Amino acid sequence: MTAPKRIPQAERRQKILDAARQIFDETGNIDVGLRAISARTGQTTGAIYNLFSGKDAIYAALLQESLSNLHQHVAAAAQSKPDPRSALRAAATAFFLYYHQNLFEQRLGLYQFEDGKKTGLGQDADKILNDLLAQTIAEFEACFAQLSPIAVSPLSPVSDAKDLSHALTAALIGIGSMTTLRRDQSLNTSGQKLVDTTLNAFLSGFQ
Repeated sequence: MTAPKRIPQAERRQKILDAARQIFDETGNIDVGLRAISARTGQTTGAIYNLFSGKDAIYAALLQESLSNLHQHVAAAAQSKPDPRSALRAAATAFFLYYHQNLFEQRLGLYQFEDGKKTGLGQDADKILNDLLAQTIAEFEACFAQLSPIAVSPLSPVSDAKDLSHALTAALIGIGSMTTLRRDQSLNTSGQKLVDTTLNAFLSGFQ
């Protein structure tokens, strides 16, 4: 009798992540138990535990995928433009649209902060995720670093490229949250218009 074909570990791992993403997306509930994932994949909970230490590890892996995709989107947008000013606009818009057009990714990114509580995912996972986000922020920083500041601008004497890239990221996250809650519509504006206005303010300090 021929032994059943053994599925490679990487393939089994990806099936678990794909199933978790599908369930999260269908139910709107990211905090889903391993039994639901087990039923979707046909793998026992024990088999899942062999690959992931628990729900948080699956969540961390999904967030790692999401942040990697975010960086690819932002980097590609920046590289498609010939100068740092237009590259910054393209990169910031790509950041906003990545979450605006993929609300699941936004919920995934903000899940740790629901109910006003920030929870860590372990030192190793947190470092990986922080490094991935830093790669995206570095795309903004590279654009700012190539711009020539206007001496009389209130931004240029006190803010370096790193500070500005962090501030821009925070602004984009805020705009994304506002549009998800439809607060932009209540203010008779749009998320994209807010992004454009924010970029105009940041770029006003540069030639």
